[in-house]
Amino acid sequence: RDVERSRGLGDVYKRQVELYPNPSRGIIHVVHPFEIASIEIFDITGKLVQSEALKDIENVINISNLAPGTYQCTVTNDQNGQSVLRTFMKQ
Repeated sequence: RDVERSRGLGDVYKRQVELYPNPSRGIIHVVHPFEIASIEIFDITGKLVQSEALKDIENVINISNLAPGTYQCTVTNDQNGQSVLRTFMKQ
């Protein structure tokens, strides 16, 4: 189940940012409405463990290098700094 928080976004954008499957074994799909975006993934201690540009509206992110556990990711609209927070589990 996604836990969501947003900074500076209306409900429409919050609903349009999807992350699946959750839980995941090795990849996550990130769908967003932004023209230029990036993702940052943080472990439970808040340490940045992975970041990358999101080149398309639907992206596949390899998380096989992450240890099993709970992670938070921030999907950011790089044009205006607005972001959406999602939580996912890696099995």
